[in-house]
Amino acid sequence: MKLKKIIGTAAAVFSAAALSLSISAEIVSSVGFRTESELVTAAKTPYDGKYTNIAWDTEESDSAGVPVTLTDSVIFPVGNKVLKLAENTGEELGSSELSEKVSTGCRGAVVGKCLLQPTRTGLAVINTESMSVECYRSFGGNIITDAAAIGNFGYVGVETDDSFSFICVNMENLETLWEYASDSPLTSPALFGDYVVFGAGSSLITHHYSGEGYTETPVGTEISGPPFAGEYAVYFSGSDGKSYKLRLNDDGTLEEDTLISCDIGGKLSSPVAWNGRLYVASSEGFYILDSLNMEIITSIPDIKSGTDPIICYGNGPRVYLLYPEGELWNFCCVLDSEELEAPEVTIPARLENFAGGRLTVSSNGTMYFRDGIGRLYAAQVAPYNILLVVVKLLMLLVLVVLVLLILRYWAKNRNANKPRY
Repeated sequence: MKLKKIIGTAAAVFSAAALSLSISAEIVSSVGFRTESELVTAAKTPYDGKYTNIAWDTEESDSAGVPVTLTDSVIFPVGNKVLKLAENTGEELGSSELSEKVSTGCRGAVVGKCLLQPTRTGLAVINTESMSVECYRSFGGNIITDAAAIGNFGYVGVETDDSFSFICVNMENLETLWEYASDSPLTSPALFGDYVVFGAGSSLITHHYSGEGYTETPVGTEISGPPFAGEYAVYFSGSDGKSYKLRLNDDGTLEEDTLISCDIGGKLSSPVAWNGRLYVASSEGFYILDSLNMEIITSIPDIKSGTDPIICYGNGPRVYLLYPEGELWNFCCVLDSEELEAPEVTIPARLENFAGGRLTVSSNGTMYFRDGIGRLYAAQVAPYNILLVVVKLLMLLVLVVLVLLILRYWAKNRNANKPRY
């Protein structure tokens, strides 16, 4: 390991059992969706190289999945196992064994004590405390989206032969409750209010999580990557190099005259929005937009082909992503503040082999990098060494005293050598 200076048709099959799962929206928790609650955190994260510390890492693996954070631990799927590792040390706290290998590109979701973990062809529900497998189901096709959950409803996209399905399941037994079939590729979902939102070719699909119907909204371009649900609008990237924004009515339909775009150019990442700004990486640079008017505020041309950005504002509004430079990948931090004339860019770490990797962050501020060859790194703020600080202060005190003694001695000698009259 080397590290240099160290991120369709629809089939409504709801039954009486499904209806019993209806939960008041006010008490429903949601996870795994591309929303502010998932991609924007108040965690204080590493942002300067001298304060960054690689706490631990794992060995290389050709079948490592995407990490999912818990309160003080991390779930790391690898091979046909799901490991629970301590956040600060990487010590194994428990594991689950599955009947097939985990998905290497699709992320799981934790709701309550349950992990909804994608495998190559199915889903598993795992108790995150005991790490016991509660149930498992194969869908007979490849899992192609991140998993998400709201209350007792789980969601995932599946590819079978030349068709695609976005499936809603009962988290208790993984039985299908609702399904959307399409001939076009599907994206991972976002959650806008009570509506599950995802892309299917050049249409945005909205589905009330506890309902039976859906709405297809043509957007005029193929949706590239998952949409992002902000507080007031849904954002997504198009294959035409434009970044898009729209608003939804209370019934999930498109609000009139709200579909607007900004021509950025190049191949775009999925966007993330926060505090009136929209952030999107492009093959031509990194762009910061006014999320209200969808106008470019500034761009950073040196950051090309970056990963999907995430935001941490615990030590200032900082945007994190990785981008390739030569043979290495820069872990990049963009400080975007209204007090600055231009965003400040720092590179806390440089990683090898991050092509196809994933970055996530815990609520405590630990950055987890699953790189392109299946290693997991845990990056943290370097520990504060109080003993070293005390030693340095004592040495400074001794130096000050020594200087004072020398000055006093010099002054005495000078007075003694003065001529007396």
